[in-house]
Amino acid sequence: MKFQNIALIGLGAVGCSYAALMHRSGLNLRIIADEARKARYEDKGVSVNGQPIRFSCLLPGESFPADVLFVATKFHHLPQVVNDIRGCVGKNTVIVSMLNGLGAEQILSSAYPDNPVLYCRVAGLAVVRTGDDLNLGNLGMWKMGAADNTVWSEPVAALAALCDAISMPYEVPADMLHAVWWKLMANVGINQCSCILRAPYGVFQTNRDARNMMLTAMEEVRAVAPSAGVTLTDEDVKQWCDMLDGLTPWGKTSMLQDIEAGRKTEVEVLAGSVIRAGEKLGVPTPVNAFLLDQIHAMEAMNAAAKAGSN
Repeated sequence: MKFQNIALIGLGAVGCSYAALMHRSGLNLRIIADEARKARYEDKGVSVNGQPIRFSCLLPGESFPADVLFVATKFHHLPQVVNDIRGCVGKNTVIVSMLNGLGAEQILSSAYPDNPVLYCRVAGLAVVRTGDDLNLGNLGMWKMGAADNTVWSEPVAALAALCDAISMPYEVPADMLHAVWWKLMANVGINQCSCILRAPYGVFQTNRDARNMMLTAMEEVRAVAPSAGVTLTDEDVKQWCDMLDGLTPWGKTSMLQDIEAGRKTEVEVLAGSVIRAGEKLGVPTPVNAFLLDQIHAMEAMNAAAKAGSN
């Protein structure tokens, strides 16, 4: 198995960063986008660190023989995405979920039960997107694979070969579920706290109070992870903190960029997941309940401001 024809849906900060890497590596890449975005991406393109890139695009439902299809949208777009990718999912297409949170892979597998669905969690990416201009710092790393990678499947080996071909740093954890919860723990801390503080990574590298806020939110994820049979250790927390300290200080989380742009955030996928897991175990999660309320309020203020300007 070799990934030659590649499709990607979700050209946000994450998707665009890696689509640019694949494009520059000369791969046969297609971006699934609606008519307005298709015209923009093909005519004007996007700028990554000052270098313009024009992508070849497909309309939703348009046919393309994809060997591998990357889903890099927001979680709340997934019901629409399931339909939009249909023209690219053939008999042997491997689907790679790059979504945050819990459950996206199960939704994709339910929609496409005959296709392998792999996990991919991005760690350590530092990028700021303003319109169609990206300022990309750290490329980060992919933690990827099937649920169990004790023995690599053919699709996992093919995805690893693709990463090697484009010089994308990656790790294939033996226990992918642990890696999914590790990423949830990191996101719950840094994404949500950066959002309410409106702070880039550098603040959490140097400000003790901001860092403690992040760590407190992360501790609640550790407390509820046993609901999925997962144990997150002190070493897992240290791994994230070490990664955070190596990020470009001006980098911003996706949730902070969403709130700054007036977009809906993924707080339900982050704090919401922690709260629901806590209820299942009978474990209180007051920090994430507070973060959920705060970010909901920020979204409502953005919506009111937008309505008032129309």
